[in-house]
Amino acid sequence: MSSSSTTPSLPSHIFLFVNQRFILLACALSAALLLSGCAQRPTLTENQCVAGDWETVGYRDGASGRDSTTLLAHQESCGEFNIKPDRQQYMAGWTAGQTTYCQPAQMLEVGERGQAFPAICRTQQAHDLVQAHRHGQSIYHGQQSLKEARGAVDKLYHRLAEIDKEIDAATRAQLDEGISAADRLLYLQSLKDLLAEQDSLQDRLPMYEQRVADAEAYLVELTDRSYAAVL
Repeated sequence: MSSSSTTPSLPSHIFLFVNQRFILLACALSAALLLSGCAQRPTLTENQCVAGDWETVGYRDGASGRDSTTLLAHQESCGEFNIKPDRQQYMAGWTAGQTTYCQPAQMLEVGERGQAFPAICRTQQAHDLVQAHRHGQSIYHGQQSLKEARGAVDKLYHRLAEIDKEIDAATRAQLDEGISAADRLLYLQSLKDLLAEQDSLQDRLPMYEQRVADAEAYLVELTDRSYAAVL
């Protein structure tokens, strides 16, 4: 009797599951490699590396709100050309740039854009910087409220325009001599519903427009008060 052994095969459903897991893992790995490749784009050109003006590079990074660890990315970029950044010069420039960036006016602008308090300024955490950022955030929220109020009015006007078209279509349809009495009643009921909705929206329109006016006035007052407190 033959003693040759055969490798047992996996059931088809288990094989399919394992194969799917392998495909998902391969896709995730490919995506990670792609993102890694994007993250490794050079931060400096060869000419910038050769120039070696590391104090200016550091100042530019600091004044742009970049963390000092950006130097590591520069080191990797210039390493392609066998050039090593001067850390001491870079940090001297970066510190000066950080001081330029971490100012109340800049923090007001950052907050007004709806951005978080910059990490580059957290080492200082000066009261005036935090307060300026909060003033900026208040302006941002005021802008968002105004945007929402205007959006509600635009949506209401859009619906009123649609209703006008639907009323015109329903009016013409119910006057069509070729339709049945039952269909004519349906069109008539639809017309009544549309007119009721139109009246309701038109009644609410002044309230929505007043909200826009109030939001505009509040934003102007808030902006003037915030800028006066910071600048």
